[in-house]
Amino acid sequence: MVLDLKKLKAGNSSKKQTDPRKIFTTLKRNPRFKRPSDEQGDVLDAWYEVRTQENVTLKMNTGSGKTIVGLLCLQSCLNESKGPAVYVVPDNFLITQVVAEAGDLGIAVTEDVESANFLSGEAILVINVWKLFNGKSKFGVGQGNSQIRIGSIVIDDAHACLATVADQFKIKLSGDHPAYGPLL
Repeated sequence: MVLDLKKLKAGNSSKKQTDPRKIFTTLKRNPRFKRPSDEQGDVLDAWYEVRTQENVTLKMNTGSGKTIVGLLCLQSCLNESKGPAVYVVPDNFLITQVVAEAGDLGIAVTEDVESANFLSGEAILVINVWKLFNGKSKFGVGQGNSQIRIGSIVIDDAHACLATVADQFKIKLSGDHPAYGPLL
């Protein structure tokens, strides 16, 4: 039997804010976050206008606050009941950074794929790309209903994530490996 966690929230009639700039103002955040920068604000506004489209790509310079923008976009998606939401990074070091940034912003996150808060759309899952793309992934290769459906996703540093995925699915053999000759 599969539990439909969306039904738990069905009786909640309170309308949550979906505009990421307004979400920012409602967060109990660290005082170092006074307001989004001009660049962040422009990107958030542009994203909000096209948020109903599939596969929206946002490009920002290094050090411009992509993490904040990604977290606010995912929080907006959760507030629109477009969850579960996943924030994907290329390595474990960035997981730590994203979780810390989310904590300072006042946005609920988890690293646990089976967290009830994640599955019910109350927290954003922060994972590395290996967790999403592998032969035993809980996101799409499970049997029957054991798959976790993703409602919204942000892939931070997509180029690094693509390189990791491509490398992960390559077969590497040394010249002295028994299978090298026949494959060549």
